[in-house]
Amino acid sequence: MILPFPAQKPRRTGLAVTAGAHLLAGWALWTLATSPQVPALVEPLWVALVTTEPPEPEPERPQPRPRPQSTPTLPQLAMPLPEIVPIASPSPAPAAAPPAAEAVVEPAAAPVAAPPPPQPAPAPPTPRLLRADQVRYLVLPPAEVPLLSRRAGESGVVWLRVRIDAQGRPSRIGLHRSSGFKRLDEQALAAMAQARFAPQLEDGVAVEVDVIAPIDYPAD
Repeated sequence: MILPFPAQKPRRTGLAVTAGAHLLAGWALWTLATSPQVPALVEPLWVALVTTEPPEPEPERPQPRPRPQSTPTLPQLAMPLPEIVPIASPSPAPAAAPPAAEAVVEPAAAPVAAPPPPQPAPAPPTPRLLRADQVRYLVLPPAEVPLLSRRAGESGVVWLRVRIDAQGRPSRIGLHRSSGFKRLDEQALAAMAQARFAPQLEDGVAVEVDVIAPIDYPAD
């Protein structure tokens, strides 16, 4: 079946629109050509410099802490563990106490009296001092002038204090008065040590006595 061509109405409408547009453009050109020209006002151009501050650095955000891994929980046992009860060891039987010894009461000892302190020995009595003519020589002292004293011409009398014991021997000899010469004094002490005296009696008992005895060293 063959269809007929459509009507030509749309083509005519397009031609009419195109013609209207051309007419409108021509009228606009004619209006611009005939109207007086008015100088355009040029306004000054203002430019503002805006300084922008650099943006502040953002603080570092703390890193999120890693979450601890959850420890796996052990499954609970269905049956509870048996409780361990310690076994008490039997306590040893107490040992029998030894029989108490019989107390022996000893009589208190009597306090011992401290011995009295020893008494100091009585000081011996001081011998009686006699003159030279109150004693009697049994052995004279061998007085002799030393050789050096003889050459030097030394002479004099030496007085000695002599203690005579109960047997008549000189027990202590000391220099009572010097002759002025050392050699003569030393010779007199040595000579008196060789002398012997008759014991001195008091009530028939021999006692010690002191005597001042001289020894003479004459000059040649």
